[in-house]
Amino acid sequence: MFFKEPYGDKILLHTWSLAVEEQFYLVWPVIILLIRKPKTILIVALLILVFVVIARYLIWVYKVEDLAYSSLYTFTRIDGLCIGSIVALLIRINPDFLKKYTTVIVLLMAAVNFGFYFINEQQSFTLPYLAFAGYTTFAVLFGILVHEAATGSSTIIQFLLNNRLLKFFGKISYGLYVYHWPVFILLFPYFRDLCAEKTAVSFRTAQTASGILVSVIAVF
Repeated sequence: MFFKEPYGDKILLHTWSLAVEEQFYLVWPVIILLIRKPKTILIVALLILVFVVIARYLIWVYKVEDLAYSSLYTFTRIDGLCIGSIVALLIRINPDFLKKYTTVIVLLMAAVNFGFYFINEQQSFTLPYLAFAGYTTFAVLFGILVHEAATGSSTIIQFLLNNRLLKFFGKISYGLYVYHWPVFILLFPYFRDLCAEKTAVSFRTAQTASGILVSVIAVF
């Protein structure tokens, strides 16, 4: 959990998401073993999702001191994993549900985002968008994309995912995620200063060029 904004040169900064995943892997199998009935588990998952949204609002209202409100919201980030579980349960309970109501769900998520914009406008844009609407609605849309990719019902998605370059990055994605940030933190300052000293480019250009270079090094 971040009590300060998670930025800077912390070499393990990105492992917050792995911590959230591990907590999910410890709790979710126990819920399945205890309940066993897919429809009941679906109701539990939906209740957890509602609870997360309410918890975010209450935490924002009561203003816990020094909590990182504007970025990752690690203390209530089960919504993405929860939505993934809901998608899997819907496939088990009613395989045609998502295919039938995909358009309705997408329009509903768009309406939530538009609605939040106007509510936030009345609050002088002081409400955290990602925490209140963004993370959850984006997770729903990504869940639909994963469903479309897994079922093979979308020719466009299948065409994109069969791209050799994307397949390559898909195979190395986990390792790339784990190692790219430490490599970036360790090498970026060196290459940034080297580019600035050896070339006539601006410091901002040197930062961009060195960032791209270190990213390529992290891949290989």
